[in-house]
This record gives sequence, C-alpha cells and structure tokens, in this order.
Amino acid sequence: MRSPAARGLAVAFVLPWLLWAAVRVFGWDAGYPLVPAISFTPYVAVASVLPLAGGILVRSRLAVALALVAVTAFAAVLLPRGLSGSTPTTAAGPVLRVATMNLYFGQADTDAVIRLVDARAVDVLALQELTPEALERLLEGGISELLPFQVVSPEARSAGGGGLFSRFPLTESASASGEGLFQQPGAAIDVPGAAALTVTSVHAFPPATTPASVRQWTADLAALPPARSGDGLSLLLGDFNATLDHAALRDVLGAGYADAASRVGMGWTLTWCGNDALPGLTIDHVLVPEPVAVESFDVATVAGTDHRFVTAVLRLPGFAALA
Repeated sequence: MRSPAARGLAVAFVLPWLLWAAVRVFGWDAGYPLVPAISFTPYVAVASVLPLAGGILVRSRLAVALALVAVTAFAAVLLPRGLSGSTPTTAAGPVLRVATMNLYFGQADTDAVIRLVDARAVDVLALQELTPEALERLLEGGISELLPFQVVSPEARSAGGGGLFSRFPLTESASASGEGLFQQPGAAIDVPGAAALTVTSVHAFPPATTPASVRQWTADLAALPPARSGDGLSLLLGDFNATLDHAALRDVLGAGYADAASRVGMGWTLTWCGNDALPGLTIDHVLVPEPVAVESFDVATVAGTDHRFVTAVLRLPGFAALA
C-alpha cells in the first residue's frame, strides 16, 4: 500500500477533486455539462476527504498536499454561506416579508401556500410555474384577502407561468422575461416609508440537459435587472435554477445583490428537494440589494412540489438612506 505505484495512484485519485475545485474557484463552469455538474459542488467537497485520506494512508506527501489544496479551496468558497454577515446600517426603514415558491406545473397544494402566507404574514409572494388552474385555486382559497394586489401571467400545461402577489400596491413594470421561455413578471411596489422598490419573480430556464438549455439559462440570468437604478432598488425572488457555485449567478450578485440566506448563515439550506436520481440543491433564492438588511430566512415543505416555500424577513432602507 506504500509502494511507488500506490503513491502514484493516490496522486491520480486526487486530480478530479483538484480540477473540480479549480473550475469552481476560477468560474470556468461555462457550457454543458459543466453548468449542471457544478451544482453539486457541496457534495463533491464533502467527498474530498477521500483522496486526502488515501494520500495519508499511502504516505504520499504530494497526494496529501494536492488534496489539502482542494479541501482548502472548497472550504473557502462554501463556508462563508454558513456564516452570518453584516447588517447594513442604512436599513432603518420598514420590514418587508417576502416569499417565493415554484408550484411544479401548478400541482402544489395551494391551500398550504395560503396557510403559509397567512402564518408568516407574507407581504410579497413570487410564484413560478403558475397555471390557470393553480391561480383559480389560489383565488378560491382566499389569497386576495391576504395579498390583494397581483401581477400574474399564468400559462396552461407548462412551467412557463409566473406571478406576484402583494399586500401593498403593485404597478406592473418591465418583465425580465425578454426572449426567455418562462414568464418573469416584475412590478414596482409601494411600501410605506421605504425607498422606491421593484420586485421580480425570477424563473430561469433549467440548464440540465443540453447545450441549448445552458445558453437559455445564461441569457435568462444575464437579463435580470441590476440591484439599483437611480434612486430605486430591486428585489429578485424565485427559482434561479442556479446555486452560488455557478459563475453566472455570482455575476448577478456582482450587480449589487446579496443572497439573503447567506446573509444570515443559512446559505446551505436546500430549496429543491431532489428526486430518486439526484440529491437536493439550493436553487431558489431571495436576492437583496446591498442596502437591505436580512433579519431571518426560512423554508417549509409543501405537498405537490419538489421546491420548498422560501421566506425572508427584510429591513428596507428608508427614503433618506438612499438620498
């Protein structure tokens, strides 16, 4: 086990983890199949202890050194999302409770969604994969009594519909859909005592199966509005079909956003439950402009969908903070 051949095998064994870490750190995840693969970086990171243990077992200094480089790189990019960040001092305005949910072709239990909206005093709800049937169930269940202002674009028998529901008045604004295949409605929201604010229900195309799907996903993320435009701020809520390990999502963050879950040390929280073939992922996000503080983040399971109900409590900046 400690022969030159064994040590050579130990070095070869560590190379896939080292290459994966390099792709993640340097943002080389462009195209198919790298984009869907990089989603599973947290699981690969956990498994990186295997080549480290192998190097120690055969006493290969080179294998141990390379494995430590990979482990350190993974730790550097993954650990921060589990640590609470700082709260912006400019966020002294009203509290806004936001939520997002992918309804899975409209099949989610809409009564459960309404109960969660009520129990968590949600002010703004972003829905993806909203169908006419799901919208009808929501309306019949009393969603308008809780969130009377709505901008909705349901689509029948597809994953393309989307909607915004709000306690405060909404004025429909430019959609982020562009030439995308999914509806991504946007609206200005009039929150008393807060700076000008727009909100978008995000649903990027899943980059899961083909190079064309990756190109569409990349275009969808690139079309999202910046966090700040003039004196106004933008909130992005929804199913990005992207994790923080995707360079394309980090580019969105680079436009002035922060991930709400990571702000409060919950960036590892799974929002997509996985299936028989794949483990869970964190692909649903609440992205907030830097001046917005995050007070809490939570998820809940809803029957009928493979996504979780995501909630964040935000503290908005007041008028004077952005003057």
